Amino acid sequence: ARPVAAPPGRRAGAPAGARGAMAQASPEDPPEGQALAHVCMTVIGIGYLFPISAIWAAFDYWKELFPGSNIEFAVTGVYQVGSVLTVAALSLVQTVALGPRIQGGFAGQFACLAVIFAFRWLALPQAALLEVLLVVVALCSVATGFLDSALLALCSQYSPKMQRYLQIGIGFGTLVSVLYRDATKLVMRDIAEATSLYFLVALATVVVCVVCYRVLMSLPVSRCVTAGDSAAGAAAHLPTLNSPTLNAGPVSPQASRGHQLGDALGKGDAAAVLLDEGSQASFP
Repeated sequence: ARPVAAPPGRRAGAPAGARGAMAQASPEDPPEGQALAHVCMTVIGIGYLFPISAIWAAFDYWKELFPGSNIEFAVTGVYQVGSVLTVAALSLVQTVALGPRIQGGFAGQFACLAVIFAFRWLALPQAALLEVLLVVVALCSVATGFLDSALLALCSQYSPKMQRYLQIGIGFGTLVSVLYRDATKLVMRDIAEATSLYFLVALATVVVCVVCYRVLMSLPVSRCVTAGDSAAGAAAHLPTLNSPTLNAGPVSPQASRGHQLGDALGKGDAAAVLLDEGSQASFP
């Protein structure tokens, strides 16, 4: 008996269920909720560097508190060095899942902005206040370092459009911080009160970013990301090429996805180190 040829456009030997799954996973078919995912990624990009942009935009307040200090150089130097060291350290340790890194980074940024919000009520001498400010900036750089590579790795799990929207959000982050600062100074004439309102709005912005991240993870377009994120920890325990258990059985798709996510995190760490090093080297 002659074998029956597969119909045109259909791969021979591929089960119907597998063909359906391949069609669903095709990047040519945009999943439901992609427009909302683009908005969420843009907002996440705005919040990614927003805390340090907010600190920079309030330099008029810092100059009033520390009139004899070169506060711009001190704040920027501490932030840049802290970010580079954090991302470099993360690139050397075991892979951490995307969710804890992103949400932990935003939580750290929120805590730093909360301390700065309460700055005017701290009854400390000027030298101690300056030390507190630099410590908060250093902690903010650590929190941002957790976000650095994690957001790059997150974007690598989507279509290239998501990277574009993240970059658009990052670009708008500085603009938004300046607009916030101008608006609060127009509303309140006293610089201390305007600064308190400014950082209160900044805290609300970070909360919105966290909400957008959680909404993004709940969308159908993020289904593969959440599956890979949950498998990232298990992937660290998979057998290596030199392991005698390598051929014991097939690797599950979830574990393979975890390996891919771990590779993306590693590449994101390296990319973030290069970006931060370049920024640090260009600082006068």
